[in-house]
This record gives sequence, structure tokens and C-alpha cells, in this order.
Amino acid sequence: MRTDNAPRYQPYTLTHWDQIPGLDRLSATRREAMRAVAHVLPFRTSSYVINELIDWDNVPQDPIFQLTFPQPEMLAEEDVAHVVKSLRSGAARREIQALANEIRLGLNPHPAGQIEHNVPKIDGEPLPGLQHTSTLIRCFFSRVVARPVTPTVPIAFAGHSLSACRI
Repeated sequence: MRTDNAPRYQPYTLTHWDQIPGLDRLSATRREAMRAVAHVLPFRTSSYVINELIDWDNVPQDPIFQLTFPQPEMLAEEDVAHVVKSLRSGAARREIQALANEIRLGLNPHPAGQIEHNVPKIDGEPLPGLQHTSTLIRCFFSRVVARPVTPTVPIAFAGHSLSACRI
């Protein structure tokens, strides 16, 4: 139950980037690079994280800051530079989104060969769109989402135990 003096939940996304308190402590170059990365990778935080959990006197080394905000090191330097250049030139939103999608497609969501090595089989036939994660768990993937999320409801498929993954 909310009391009158409880802080109001305030989400922050890329749309609110310039309103985030504390970012002004960083150099303009670093903020610009971080914002470029936020166009490629998901970014969302809250006023609680910003006001209560981040030690702004220790930014950018603060671990919560590192976990919460997109860091330039998360992408190749040339990708960050390309997005920064597009943002500076005033490129249209759809052009920046297309560039971000292109960069995302170039990232490797399966660095250990999971796509090739963890595909379950039934009677020797591979089951595309599934990933074998343990003897009892199989994760479903959509063509849009290339990562499993926390397994949810266990289901049975052709006599094998599977767990559906939220996507």
C-alpha cells in the first residue's frame, strides 16, 4: 500500500535519457557513446535504482551503474562510432533503428555454439527452434528472440520432458 511520503515509481528509458539525474557527471563524449549503445541494446531503469542504488561518486566504476546503463564497451568501437555519427547527423528515427537492427544481427547470442551443439533430436531428427539445456529442459525460441528466458510451465512433447520458455 502506498503512503503519501513513499517515492513515486519513475521509469527511465532512452526517451528520458537527458532527464536522468547523475549522467551529467560523465563527460559529454561518454554520455553520447552510452546513448548510442542504448539505441542498440535494451535500456530501462527506475528512479529507485538511480537515486538509491548507484553511487554517483563512483561512476562509471560503480557496479550497479555498470549493470544498469549501456556501456560503450558492450559494442565494437566502430559500431558505437557509426551510431554516434548517425545521431549527430540528425538521421531519421527509422534509419537509426535499421542501423541498430543491423548491429544487433551481427552480435553473437550463442558464443559457445549452442545453436549447433544443443539442438535436441527425436529419432535422430533435429528439432529446430529448440535448445537442449539439460536432460529435462528444452527451451523454445522464436525467430525474433535469440535468447531463452526463465523457463516457465513444464510441458511434454513426444514423450520428452520440455519446459516452455517465455519469449
